[in-house]
Amino acid sequence: KIKAELDLLSSEELGREIEPFRVHDFRVTVRTRLAGLGVPQAVAEAVIGHAKKGTERIYDQHQYRDERREASEAWGSELLALVGEGRVSKRA
Repeated sequence: KIKAELDLLSSEELGREIEPFRVHDFRVTVRTRLAGLGVPQAVAEAVIGHAKKGTERIYDQHQYRDERREASEAWGSELLALVGEGRVSKRA
């Protein structure tokens, strides 16, 4: 229901139909762009909420809070630049 409303509002704002997308596409985009920004894989995976796998789940108990915050801030700046609200980082 919320996705249908988002589609409608987006189409109205743009004045045209939007391309079909799934909410999961946002996660894929964020993860891809974090890699482009040079964010380490473990941090990028933590940002999108993926659980650690294998022995990492046992041996790496670090929560990456500071690193996740920094990565999220970098993505936020990148996103604002993409929509014309700021500057794109040089690492993108």
